[in-house]
Amino acid sequence: MANVNYYIKKNKGISSIYARLTHGYNIDVSSRTNLSVPAEFWDTKNKKVRKVLKIDYDFINKKLEEIKYSVLDTFNKDFTQGRKIDKNWLSDTILFFYGHEPKSRTAHTLFFTDFCKWWMKEKAPTHKSSRYKLLSEVNKKYYKKIYPNIRGI
Repeated sequence: MANVNYYIKKNKGISSIYARLTHGYNIDVSSRTNLSVPAEFWDTKNKKVRKVLKIDYDFINKKLEEIKYSVLDTFNKDFTQGRKIDKNWLSDTILFFYGHEPKSRTAHTLFFTDFCKWWMKEKAPTHKSSRYKLLSEVNKKYYKKIYPNIRGI
């Protein structure tokens, strides 16, 4: 069963409130809620803002409840469809709750052949094949010879 809890990281001053989503032993992710509270007004046991007159505790506690139900609802939909649930998912879900566009993330892809080309140019000349010996010219020729075969795979 999925669960959402809240916590803060600081013990003094203004602290951001973080949401933590857990589901069994497989999923345990945290993200900022973009809400802040003075640390002395945070109730660690009940995981919400204490009832004090200095801040609008009722507004923050209601927002935390709304975020919780929004995250759980979205989790149920996405988890059953097989989507990846991670820190980025939680962060995007919280941003979507506030009506903001999720951050666009582009994955950097590094192909093995690109790495081989870079390694032969940058690292092979100074690579030690044993404690005192640099990579021999025979080995360098061999690697240069098999590189075109790797590209064809």
